[in-house]
Formats: sequence, C-alpha cells, structure tokens
Amino acid sequence: MTGISLWLYVFFAGVVAAAILWRAWRILRACRSGKETPAAHPRPPFGDRCGTDLRTFFQKRWAAVLHTVLVFSFLGMCVDALWYPLGAGGEAYRIFSAGNAALAAAAIAAAAGLLARRIRSIARYWSLSPAQRRDGFAVLGLEIASAATLLAVYAGWQQGAWWHYGILLVFGLYITFSKHLHIFLAPVYLAVFGRRETFSPDDMPEVARELDVLEGRAPVSETPPERMGACQASDLTRGRLLSAFSCTECGRCESVCPVAAIGVPLSPRKIVAEVRRAAMGEDDGVLYDKSILRDEAFACISCGACLEACPIAISPMDLLLQVRRYAVLEQGELPPEEARVAESIVATGNPWGMETAGEEAAEERIPLADPEHPTEYLLWRGSMGIYDPQGRAAVRTAARLLDAAGVSWSALPQEEECDVADLLRYQGDEWTFLTAARRNIECLHRYGVRRIITPCPHSLSVLRDQYPSLGGSFSVQHLSEFVLQALRKDRLRLPRTLEGRTVVYHDPCRLSRAHVVEAPREVLRALGAQVVEAPQAGRGSMCCGGGGYFAEGEAPAGIAARRMEQLASTGAQEVITACPYCYQVLSQLAGEKVLPVSDLTQWLRV
Repeated sequence: MTGISLWLYVFFAGVVAAAILWRAWRILRACRSGKETPAAHPRPPFGDRCGTDLRTFFQKRWAAVLHTVLVFSFLGMCVDALWYPLGAGGEAYRIFSAGNAALAAAAIAAAAGLLARRIRSIARYWSLSPAQRRDGFAVLGLEIASAATLLAVYAGWQQGAWWHYGILLVFGLYITFSKHLHIFLAPVYLAVFGRRETFSPDDMPEVARELDVLEGRAPVSETPPERMGACQASDLTRGRLLSAFSCTECGRCESVCPVAAIGVPLSPRKIVAEVRRAAMGEDDGVLYDKSILRDEAFACISCGACLEACPIAISPMDLLLQVRRYAVLEQGELPPEEARVAESIVATGNPWGMETAGEEAAEERIPLADPEHPTEYLLWRGSMGIYDPQGRAAVRTAARLLDAAGVSWSALPQEEECDVADLLRYQGDEWTFLTAARRNIECLHRYGVRRIITPCPHSLSVLRDQYPSLGGSFSVQHLSEFVLQALRKDRLRLPRTLEGRTVVYHDPCRLSRAHVVEAPREVLRALGAQVVEAPQAGRGSMCCGGGGYFAEGEAPAGIAARRMEQLASTGAQEVITACPYCYQVLSQLAGEKVLPVSDLTQWLRV
C-alpha cells in the first residue's frame, strides 16, 4: 500500500475499532451490573471440561466442522489484515499466505454448504426471528465475499486489496453488533466460568443469611435484606449475564427440550435472548413477567437437557430458576401443591407429611446408624425408599446386596433422614431446600458418615454435587455403581435373571447427567440382557416428565407419553430404569403402550 492508502486504511480501521470498543464497553458494563458470582460448586478439571466441550460441539459433526473452518478462516484474514498493509514479503509471509489461501477456499465451500443447509431447512428458517434470519445470510455472504477477494489479491489483483479490507472491516463491525459476537465471548465465558455439573445451581447467600438470623446463628442486620432471585437482569450473577451474551443461538437447547417438543410455549433459546435484551436495558431491564412471562418461568421441568446440549455450557434452566426464585421467595407465588409439600418437608422431613414408625425399619431388617460406631457405608433411602412401596422394595434389595458384598453399612433412622427437597429447589423454593440441607448435613456429620450409597438419582445429585458448597462433602455412589464395582471385584454373584430378554434402558436425568451412564447398562448385561438404545439416550436422555415432579399443568403427562413412544420404538420387551420417580411416571403408561416397565433393583437377586 502507498503512504496515503495506508493512512486511509488506518483511519477506517480506527473508526471500526472505536465502534467495536464502544460495543464491548456496553456489554462489559451490562455484565458488571450483575451480582458477584458466589463460590462455585466443584468443577471438573480443566482438561475434562475441554474434552466435554469439544464432544458437545462436535455432536453435530458437519455443522461443527463447517463452522470451525469459517472461524479459522476469519482469524487468518484478521492476521493478514495486520501483516499485509505493513509490507508483506519474505518466506514467512509466503508460507502464511499459502495456508491462508487454502483456508479461504475452504471457507467459501463451508459458507456455501451452510447456506444450502439454511435453504433446505426453510421451515426452521421462518421460525427464527427477523434478526436471526438476517444475521445468518449476512455473515455467510460477508465470509464468502472477504474470502473471494483475498484469493483475488493473492492471485495478483492488487487493486482488490481495498475491496478485501473494506469488506473485512464491515465484517468485523457486523459481527460485533450481531449474535456472532459469540466468536469472541464464548471462549472467555468457557475459560472463566465454564462447564460445571448439570445440577449444581448457584447457591443463595442471601437466603442463608436470613435463615441464620431466624435460627439465631447471626444477629439481625440493620441493612435491608437483598432481593432474592432475579426480578431484573442485574439480579443475575455476572457469569450468568456473560453466558447470555455468549449464546450462539444455534437452537440445540430448543431441539432437545421435552417441554417445547410437546408444543408448550417454552423456548430456551428465547429465554437466553430475553436475558440479553434485558441486560442491555430493554423492558427497563425487568425479567419477571415482562421479558420472561410467569407461564414460561414455571413451564420448565428442570431436566437439564438444554445445558447438556449446549456447546457453550449455557443453562437456560438456571436462568429460569433465578426468575422462579424471585416469584416464590419475593412474590409468594409457590403453587398450592408445592407449598403443601414444602410445609410437609419442614414439619416431617418427607413430601407427604407422613409420620414414621421405628418398627418398619426393624421389619425390613435395616441396621440403624449409631454415632458411636460408624459403618463403612450409609444407605441413603430417600423419601421414595421410605414411604413408597416400590421404593421400599428397592431399599430391601439394596440391603441384601450390601450384605452379600460383605461391607458394613447402616441407614439413618427414618425420623432423621430428611427429604433432600431437590424438586422444590428447582421450583424456586431455596428456603425449604436450604433448611433440609442443613438438617441433613448436620445429621450426616453427627453420625460420622463419609461414604453413601443410594438407589435414588435425585438424592445422588444433591448429596454429591450440591452439598459440598454448603459444607457437606461425601463420597456418593448410585447403587448400580456399587453393584458393578462389586461384580468386577468378584464380591457379588448375581443370577442371570434377564437371560435372553431384550430390554431398553431409560436414563434418568439426574443419573445420566451425573455421569452414571454405563454402570446400569453393564449391570443389565451381567444379568444376561441384550440392551438396545432408545433415541436420546445416555447423557442426552429425554426426561420422562418426573424431572420437575411438581410442575403445573399437563406437560409432564405429555412428556411421559412421548418418551414412552421413543422407548417402545426400539422393539424391546421391557423398559428398565434406575430411578423411583422415572419408574412411577413411566409405569403409569405401560399398560397403554403394552410395554412393561420395571426398576433395575427388581432384577437384582442374591
């Protein structure tokens, strides 16, 4: 470039850079308006998180490959934009330009492929917002134009440099003001906050402080209490706000949402977009019943599928949870059924308000824990394992398995094992959850418990992933994990009760998304079963509707019917699950689908 051309280029680049910095400052200000992110729950090691993020990103293989080519091509053009005007030359630039030309050619092909994909999916295209429709075509068009002009410059068309760098500046400016800003923000979000366990929502220090005052553990503060939950975008944590700006709007969350699948008006992608809009000041920054309607907030059944599918580890479920918390804790909008359950848990330790009787444990030969003589394992029964007939049968089986494996174990007295209130926590009732959590953690410490086995995935999720940040760190296993471990160590021998039978295993949300996927399948194979896979299996399993067991309306029933159709489509002779809630929900539909449903423990005999 000549001196005048270079200065013109620098001037226009400076204007674009100023616009980009202004946009970045507005986003930074919006994110900093949020609350400090509380002490995080334990996160997987960095290497494991990177592996999970890459596997999630490449679940849609071709789309992921094409997008990767576009990103690296854009970065290559940005490097060239800094290098070429300053006097490109030498062997290093020659090698770089050869590689960059190959990337540019690949980018043209990738952009054309994505354009064709958009045109083929015309029905999905029209379901997008006008901005989403515009952004997709605009960015792909600018990618093709900038890559094509770069190839022309490399081929010797020197006058084309102005075209190329002009298009590239417009490209960079457009990206900054569109959803494609995620190219820059998503890596920052993943590095700073990143993926953590699916069911590990933000704790609420403000609720803990109020509970401390009520219990006499802390003096009454003269300052007014903080607002609980999220009425406005600024009530969210900075990490949650940054996640909203990092969204790619790819729609993977919506494609796996069981509530959206049955036609209920809930769009996880829209929820994230509304948080982003509110953070930038639209709707006066108000979320509850303005940007996000009350019906949307309470439609989610908290199955975690959206987070599991998201390549950026964004959780619409947790954003909605914060809005629910405001509705419940500040507005008193906990629905009547959930309110009754909350009162029962506080009063009796179980959701049904049932009184316990010590004779039941004696009849079932459950050895009770003694603080003076701690055992190797504690069997955590859960409310279903104490009060539900099938749940109690599962506990009896677990007891026989523990005895057969030759380990020392015990269970808490019924009056001391409090429901973990997992389902109420996800309805927004953090108060009842924290009350139950403190009671349980104190009890477990008093009995010297270190290792826990439970047949209940909901209990597993809370005890293992949510209690550590509240002061209760325990080694927790699902019963299927213990059984598989005992089989491998030759401490258990099980009859092949499923010999010759073809079964389909339904992954409970709380279990599969807690990384317990293979253990139940391996146990089923050890019992002689041929295990076939349903659509949406493993960590991407579709919820049966019991994830949010107390959700309002008919959504859970519709979700259960849809899941049962998926399971029946495999041609299996039997549906087997490993969760008392899943068993209860699916078994109610078994007669209609002529496909029996059973719990894994029903086939474990010693």
